[in-house]
Amino acid sequence: MPARRRTHPSLPDLPQDLEIGYAIARLGRLLARDAARSVARDVGLNLAEWRLLLVVDDARDRQFDSLADLALLEKSHASLASRALLGRKLIEQRPDPADRRRVLLRRLPGGRALVDRYLRGSAESRRGLWAVLTTREAAAMRAGLFKLLDRIERNPPAEHAADSAGPRPGESPIGARPARRAAGLVRAARPRSPRSRS
Repeated sequence: MPARRRTHPSLPDLPQDLEIGYAIARLGRLLARDAARSVARDVGLNLAEWRLLLVVDDARDRQFDSLADLALLEKSHASLASRALLGRKLIEQRPDPADRRRVLLRRLPGGRALVDRYLRGSAESRRGLWAVLTTREAAAMRAGLFKLLDRIERNPPAEHAADSAGPRPGESPIGARPARRAAGLVRAARPRSPRSRS
């Protein structure tokens, strides 16, 4: 009998593809928790404010909606964060000339200085965190995550259809049943016409 695959002690016993997704979600939660503590202590921002400030551009205006998405924030949370940053004069906003219902944001010099100060001060801590990975492991992890992001953003999981054909040549056995419906290889079921009643 083959040896049972051992999972990480902080993860439930799941199929490998689900386990990886769960591990990514847990890692993200732990990183967010530590970042929230750090930015609150060092620069007096909450995590939503920090994430929004980090993605606002210095050199050009950016639409609020796209920035909220980049900052991983719901619009309501991004709106609260932007008001706080405006109040501290870390960013500025103006109406979008192309559509005055939209708002454009830009980071002010004080916001840039705060970001630079925090990144310099936390650099050693961040290096220590990722030092558990070799350069090759870190590069492979980055490449794999980017592939997954690209796949899921192009073809959301809800649109994926199971495929019993197994892995194709060169394809990883992890999640090897590709989304054939998303790729157009599986036809959508035709709706049944209602039966006529006699």
